Amino acid sequence: MKRLFLYLILAPALACCQFGSEAPITPQQTLDSLSNHWTAIQGKLSQAFVWNLADSSYYGITISDTVGEAVTFGEALYFKSDGHFWKANASDTTKMPCTAVAVSAAEADNPATILLYGYIRASSWSFSVGKWIYPDNSTAGDFTATRPSTSDHEVQEVGYAVTIDIIRFEPDRTRVRIQ
Repeated sequence: MKRLFLYLILAPALACCQFGSEAPITPQQTLDSLSNHWTAIQGKLSQAFVWNLADSSYYGITISDTVGEAVTFGEALYFKSDGHFWKANASDTTKMPCTAVAVSAAEADNPATILLYGYIRASSWSFSVGKWIYPDNSTAGDFTATRPSTSDHEVQEVGYAVTIDIIRFEPDRTRVRIQ
């Protein structure tokens, strides 16, 4: 394991060195090269992991917190002034902004695992790849790829579809109320 780790760390550095060249490589150039290679490795590992998510699974930053009503996997949530997470709904400005997604089922006044940022997969979703995702304005807790357009509803981009059934959840704090 140590040899593999050393190879992954040293191979990019050695690849950038020009042995026998007239212009020596500075330590900073070696560090920059290592940093660039490490960023590329992290990106590839993350991408490979996300595309292989099983149904009803997630990858990202989570917390355990109390929900104010019964929730199921994949429901959009907002944080209410009572200190609990509730189902978000774009048609009711008091139930916005969407700040999280339930990634475990829980009954009211019980703790649930809540995704704050990351990837989530549900085979019941069928989004167009690359489209923005919004909290739904008809069913509390649902997501939609259709931008709300009804007066007094709120528009908030909460992520985008990386596949038809995987969302990259990264809620934007900006909301627009339709007049």
